[in-house]
Amino acid sequence: MTALDNLKAATTAVWDSIPTTDLPRMKVALQNVGPNRTLVLTNLYRQFYQAFSTPANMPLNPHHNLGFDAINTVIGQLGSCQNQFVQGNGTTVTIQDNVFREVTYQNRANYPQLFWSLPGAQLYRCFYHFNFPRLQAQRDAIRLAINVPLGQIPAAINGFLAQARTTDPDVLSFKVGGPGLYRKPDTALIYILKPTNQTEQGRLNTLVQAVTTWAGSAPANALRDWTHPLMERLAAGVATADDPPHAPQYRGVSFTSLRAVIATIVIGNLIRLYNGPSNVQGKTEGELAAMALVGQLDNYGIDDQNPSRNAALPDSGTRDQIREYGLLVGGIVT
Repeated sequence: MTALDNLKAATTAVWDSIPTTDLPRMKVALQNVGPNRTLVLTNLYRQFYQAFSTPANMPLNPHHNLGFDAINTVIGQLGSCQNQFVQGNGTTVTIQDNVFREVTYQNRANYPQLFWSLPGAQLYRCFYHFNFPRLQAQRDAIRLAINVPLGQIPAAINGFLAQARTTDPDVLSFKVGGPGLYRKPDTALIYILKPTNQTEQGRLNTLVQAVTTWAGSAPANALRDWTHPLMERLAAGVATADDPPHAPQYRGVSFTSLRAVIATIVIGNLIRLYNGPSNVQGKTEGELAAMALVGQLDNYGIDDQNPSRNAALPDSGTRDQIREYGLLVGGIVT
């Protein structure tokens, strides 16, 4: 299924999960500013975020089986990788929690002191953002996601992530999680400036080929042959998408949360105007809700044919609305 298919299916599922008897109550709440409106919108956002980030094609039992000692070994190797990376000129590492908020601990905010001061249980649940020296270019970015064999994040860092800028000088950074984060196969993200010409596209293609070759040759690939539902699948366990646009209003919003916030706005408006069950051209209400969301995507800066990609940047009023809703429902990290 394509990203568009997955978005439609997820939106239909979210609508269908709402009891019809709850819609009148939700309608009243959404028509009045206050805590009830905030609660309804926040619950909608959480449902969409969950639906948009859960792959339908993930294996039924992708859970890892690393023992305690093995996890600690990987954490130690991950720390060594980070320590080696920051020896470079202008390279840095930031540690983030599970909602991508920067971590501090007992007044230790600087790496590497921070890493070694964190409790082991927290290190397993953190993300580690490796930043190459800052580039002067200020343009939108894309992300490349690679599912990594269990416990092999250090090997991925040494094998291709730390050298990614050598392959493509437009690489900004890469991010990895602790071993078996949430008991799922590990994933690495590479952030790259969006190509604007054939030369830049050629370098990106070379990077994608190198990553795909590495991922395809690694063991246990069947366990990792899934991708984020709203990203564009390139190969087994490899996908790409546009990052949120380079604009002040999108600061602190992630790829998934941006789409979940937009869905919350559109579907929230549908519920606010709800006048009872409807059936148009044989479509269920859930399918009609999905059609309504797709019909609005372009207005909110998302490609309505491929929601892994951005459309033209929406006007400032729409961007302000996205930020307002994002802050209201907790979809933006501040």
